[in-house]
Amino acid sequence: MIRLNRINNFIRTLTGRMVMGELLIHSILIPILFIGINVIVTDGYKTRFIEQVHAKSELLANIIAHNISQQNIQNLLNEAVNSNQIISAQLLYENGMVIQSQPASQALPPFKEDRFFEQHEDNIFHIATPLTTREGLPATLQISFDETPIATQIQNTYLASILLACAYILITLILSGLLGQQLTRPIRKLRDDARAIAHGNTDKQLNVTSSISEVASLTDNLETMKKALIQHSQDSIAREAHLRSVMDNVVDGIIITNTNGMIESLNPAAINLFDYTKGELIDEHINVLLDVSALLEIEPSSSSSESSFATPPQDLQETEGYRKSGAIFPLEVAISKMIVNQQTHYIYVTHDITARKNAEQQLLQLHNELERRVIVRTSELAAANEELEHQALHDSLTDLPNRVLLLDRLNQAILANQRSESKLALFMIDLDRFKEINDTLGHHYGDIILQQVANRMREVLHQSSTVARLGGDEFAILLPSVEGTKEPTSIAKAIIHAIDQPFLLEEQAFHVGASIGVALFPEHGTDTSTLMRHADVAMYVTKNNNSGNFTFYDSSLDQHSRDRLALTTELRHAIDNDELLLHYQPKIDFKSGNVAEVEALVRWQHPRFGLMTPDHFIPLSEHTGLIKPLTLWVIRAALSTCREWHNMGRKLKVAVNLSTHNLHDPQLIDHIRRTCLDCEVDPGYLVLEITESAIMSDPVCAMKILGELSEMGVNLSIDDFGTGYSSLAYLKQLPMDEIKIDKSFVIDMISDKDDYIIVRSTIDLAHNMGRKVIAEGVESPEIWEILNRMGCDMAQGNYITPALSASEFSQWLQGSSWSLPRTNQSNVS
Repeated sequence: MIRLNRINNFIRTLTGRMVMGELLIHSILIPILFIGINVIVTDGYKTRFIEQVHAKSELLANIIAHNISQQNIQNLLNEAVNSNQIISAQLLYENGMVIQSQPASQALPPFKEDRFFEQHEDNIFHIATPLTTREGLPATLQISFDETPIATQIQNTYLASILLACAYILITLILSGLLGQQLTRPIRKLRDDARAIAHGNTDKQLNVTSSISEVASLTDNLETMKKALIQHSQDSIAREAHLRSVMDNVVDGIIITNTNGMIESLNPAAINLFDYTKGELIDEHINVLLDVSALLEIEPSSSSSESSFATPPQDLQETEGYRKSGAIFPLEVAISKMIVNQQTHYIYVTHDITARKNAEQQLLQLHNELERRVIVRTSELAAANEELEHQALHDSLTDLPNRVLLLDRLNQAILANQRSESKLALFMIDLDRFKEINDTLGHHYGDIILQQVANRMREVLHQSSTVARLGGDEFAILLPSVEGTKEPTSIAKAIIHAIDQPFLLEEQAFHVGASIGVALFPEHGTDTSTLMRHADVAMYVTKNNNSGNFTFYDSSLDQHSRDRLALTTELRHAIDNDELLLHYQPKIDFKSGNVAEVEALVRWQHPRFGLMTPDHFIPLSEHTGLIKPLTLWVIRAALSTCREWHNMGRKLKVAVNLSTHNLHDPQLIDHIRRTCLDCEVDPGYLVLEITESAIMSDPVCAMKILGELSEMGVNLSIDDFGTGYSSLAYLKQLPMDEIKIDKSFVIDMISDKDDYIIVRSTIDLAHNMGRKVIAEGVESPEIWEILNRMGCDMAQGNYITPALSASEFSQWLQGSSWSLPRTNQSNVS
């Protein structure tokens, strides 16, 4: 066993490797060389033997061919046998005669002619040579040669070659061993020095000298490597110290375990985090500190590198941490895998997230509270939007659909009936004798009647039908599906009958009638405007000819329509050719006693009907769409006159009335702005008066338009305040500068206690809202004095002066005690 170990150790040495290399090389090359040489030598021997055999056979055959005597031939054959190598010889004639040499000393095998050496493996080479005797007889000379001497010679050659090869190998191995010892001497010296360095003798110098350049270079490289390893070791120690310093000072707890989860090391932050001492945790399982079962397993690594590295950490995970006191707290953990010198370790980076969890809980509570408030606010806004939409599409007094909603439903019904090829009916209804009741008893009672009329019509109609209030005492009804005239006739009679019933107001009965006009789709029109116009024509015919009844539209009724059309054409012509007039009525400021504003009131000097007040043509203009150019004409004419007053030194504001249709005009603001620029009048000298009903017909649109006008600088006033059902919430939000109390409350405020209270309350309300108050209908000095004591800001009425033409108003300004003092012309801009 010891000898085998020595042999193995020798083989591992450089000398042993050289010897083994030589032995391997020669074991391959020498047999090849031996075989090659022996093949060449053997072939030479054999070839030369065969050449000699042939030569001898031919020579003997020539000699026999020239002898006549058989005895001579016999002697020649015997001599040949006695000579070298020939064992047997005989001459065979064709006639069967045989002359044979003396018998051989050994038994011969049967004659078989050979072509090459050892062909028949009998150590005899047989050869046959044909010849012709001197007598002319053909014969064959058969000779048997002995192959044994040549075979022995070849074998001796083999043995000599083997002896030479073994001697060569032995000598070569001895020389290789000696040379290996000589070559490896400096290498062994390097080995011994390297072992000394490995055992810590780093000061050991590698000073081996050798004439072999590779060994000298190896010595230098090893010395360089020694210095690099020493430097690397020092760097590793410094890095380890730095890493330890980082781990000791990092705020997160770092725990290192083996593959079984046993704690190997941890930093001070981890010790403080779990309230343990370091000695208490080493070799304890990680489960002592945290709930590992709640964490995802780290991906296994197949690497087995000896260098230290860590896999990228897993995503941060949350689990529970356990302190020494038994307290449980939320913990955030990141796990990574590290392999050092084929040893696997797991690194747990831990962080206490108690503060974050508390903050998240507070944030969640705040989020839930905010979500609750948003839901509540959304519900409130949805209800408010629903209320706004309802107010925008319904009449504020009767809660019936207004004109906007009616037109939309009429348009939808037309589209549906076009598809189904069915009919619909549209009623236009105007109340009879309502104006007398309203003027006599006041707007309050008139509003009660309108509400009761709306309720009675609802009771008559089906749920699928629509009843709408268009404004004033005008209503409309849409029957979305009818077979013919029978159903509309029945409903019209029912409505007339319902309205004919007396209305009880303070235990007093009042009678109001209804005039109805009916238009059918598609007989009387296939679009919204045509049906509305034709139903309106039929209603006016009913009202003029047969009040308290109903009329279906017919083309024969167009006579009344032609009269209205003629009046419409004349009104359009009057607007285009400046044939309208403006009368002016001043508004007096109570504090100064002078004119503060002037209201412009339009008049029409008709060639046939004389001077017409707005009551006679304003409704027509609203029905025909002329209200827009009419209003623009009034604004331009009023501002032109205002500019003349300014040039005269009278800094007066001018007021113009707007209707519901004007508030729906998207170009109104641009027209007003352009007109102010053309007339060179600041928008602050323009006052626009809008009624409550006009605002509440579409409060959303009104708020947008009025807001833009206010931003432009235009003064805004609510006209006829108190006569409509407006929302104080909307009035508070509207950018109104003035509130104008309707004259129906002012005229009778001395004799009517309710009117007195309404006027006083309106003044207080307006002032509390920061608005000025104007009272119209001041007909006596007593009313003037009462309003002055109430704190009213301005007054307008016949007590001061009725409405005057432009020239009359200019004269009134010159001589009236209410007149505003002039300003210097130079100060007028």
